[in-house]
This record gives sequence, C-alpha cells and structure tokens, in this order.
Amino acid sequence: MNAARALAIRRVIGRCGSVESEFIHHDDRWPEELGVLDFWDSIDYLGFVLDLERELKLRKPVGNWEFQTWYYSGFVVSELVQRLLRLIEATPTES
Repeated sequence: MNAARALAIRRVIGRCGSVESEFIHHDDRWPEELGVLDFWDSIDYLGFVLDLERELKLRKPVGNWEFQTWYYSGFVVSELVQRLLRLIEATPTES
C-alpha cells in the first residue's frame, strides 16, 4: 500500500508541475530542482493538497500547518513522501 501511495504522491507532483511523473525523482529537491516547475506558489499549494487528497482518496484533509511548513521550508521528494505517508497512515480512505 505504501508503494502505491508513494507513486500517487509522485503523480501529483508531476501533474501539478505539468510533467510526467517519471521525471520526478526521489532525490529531487525543492526549491533546487523542483522550483523550475510551474506550481510552487501559495495558491498552488492548495491545489497540491487537494490533488493529493483526491488521488489518495482521503476522507480527512492532509492540509495542516505541519505539512505547510515542509512545503515552504524545502524538501527532498523522498522525505516528502515519507512524511506524507506517516501523516496519512491513520487517515481513513474511501472504500
């Protein structure tokens, strides 16, 4: 299940950045590599969170201040995936 969710997170990053998910790598960093993509401003953060919730079929939102802090302070894709997986692990999904 975590592998499927990790791939879903990668798809969301790619979709939001208008690139195929295959171009998003586990060691890509924000803002260094990912900063060239189209979606890294404040309104795009909301779209990113909503797309994550839709892609992962979450019933409860993942958008919270802790996640927003990671988003604005910089991250590596693999770190973001691990943090999000921990954050949503207890979140129920739709059947």
